[in-house]
Amino acid sequence: LNQDGLFKYNSDDYDMKNIRARGSVQVFPWLSIENNADYSIMNYHNPINVGEGGGIWRNIADEGKPTMPIFNPDGSLTFAAAYTVGDFIYGKNGIDTRRQVFRNITGLRTNFFNNKFRVNADFTFRNTNNNIEQKRVQVPYSNTRGVTAYVGTTTNDLLFDNRETQYLATNIYAEYENRFGNDHYLKAMAGYNYEQSTYNRIAVQRNGIIFEDAKDLNLALGQSISTGGGYEQWAILGGFSRLNYSYKDRYLLEVNARYDGSSKFPSNQRYGFFPSVSAGWRINKESFWNVSDKLISDFKLRGSYGSLGNGNIASYAFQEIFNINQSGVILNGVRPQTTRIPAVLPDGLTWETST
Repeated sequence: LNQDGLFKYNSDDYDMKNIRARGSVQVFPWLSIENNADYSIMNYHNPINVGEGGGIWRNIADEGKPTMPIFNPDGSLTFAAAYTVGDFIYGKNGIDTRRQVFRNITGLRTNFFNNKFRVNADFTFRNTNNNIEQKRVQVPYSNTRGVTAYVGTTTNDLLFDNRETQYLATNIYAEYENRFGNDHYLKAMAGYNYEQSTYNRIAVQRNGIIFEDAKDLNLALGQSISTGGGYEQWAILGGFSRLNYSYKDRYLLEVNARYDGSSKFPSNQRYGFFPSVSAGWRINKESFWNVSDKLISDFKLRGSYGSLGNGNIASYAFQEIFNINQSGVILNGVRPQTTRIPAVLPDGLTWETST
């Protein structure tokens, strides 16, 4: 997928490529292995305006005077042009984003005893990389012939921001299914689930680019250096089961249960149990049912009761988080690091349960 941008100069082009491979192998009559892998890469160039340090829309709306020429007679930019569309014509300022996603899912399928007993497993790995490169250089203009000035004297810098997320998931479950005589049907399932996600971020920015086409941070020699980072990890471990029973395809029973634990909750409140049960009665299977199948083909009454758990919260909501910042006040010639009292922690934080 390749989409040209909207701008004539320094256009905001978008490009994406995908590749996918899928296959399966019958290793034994009772075992098959399948694999599904895909990889995508996205590149997007977002031109920016150093006059305001961001997008161009406000500059054009407020400063783009239709009576002001873009170029001087000698070919240099006018100040009005440099402050509005000059970055785009100059073509050296922008944010380049590259997103790479690799995902692989491997599945194992087994069956025994004429397919009455089955064991299945799925293993998922997904890696997501988001890399951002930003460059801002001064844009030259001229108000007097032979004299060059610059817009963006405070935004001559390079920024690299790399973010990576790795996700792992495992699902293993076994099923038993059988019919006993003509009246009884039984199906049982039990399994295990594990998920883990790890996020890392490293960012650095430095001013003082020694030449405009620099792409290496070592070519920025300024004293204004800022760094950033981030780390987040969470994991979920759970077991699940299901039992289905049917008598003459008329009376139906289903029992479900999950037992889950999440690292997002305190250790003493980390686990939750979530059962459910349902029963059904297929009235149209009774001997007293005399309604034609052409009118009503299936008529069933069903009732259920149970609970569901929701653990979708921030990874460290139960921990005190201190944000470290650099003070704007200079003490003894330096700007000290500061922090603030963290927010009040919630009491009794655990799984949200709905019934």
